[in-house]
Amino acid sequence: MSNSTSNFGPDSFLISTVLEFGGREFEVIVGHDGRSYWFDPIAKRRELENDPMFVMKIIMGDKDRRKRYENIKDEYTLDGPIPDDGLRIIREELSPAYWSDDTSNDFDDRLDAILIPIFWEHINPFLSPSIEK
Repeated sequence: MSNSTSNFGPDSFLISTVLEFGGREFEVIVGHDGRSYWFDPIAKRRELENDPMFVMKIIMGDKDRRKRYENIKDEYTLDGPIPDDGLRIIREELSPAYWSDDTSNDFDDRLDAILIPIFWEHINPFLSPSIEK
């Protein structure tokens, strides 16, 4: 699930957050389609570090590297389904609060309670290496 600034708003996704597991951060987006998308920015950094001139070559007009850069987010994103009860809470309560910037003290705890089990069941098994619980 690619995300660009032109797609940033409540019509493009329900909510976005960052979660950390085992010292690794994941950018998480919950889509209107009922799925959570987990992007690993460390994997992106490793990919770019493999070619120290990667960004410079893009600036110089390298179309192949530009296309590769645009595809990195999709390549390093895993997804998992949001359970119906969790999706209802996100749609009806958390997303409106998120977009109006009116979050309560328990907002993060409620969102984490929905997303953390998804990580362990649907995301972590596909990481290399996986993260110890």
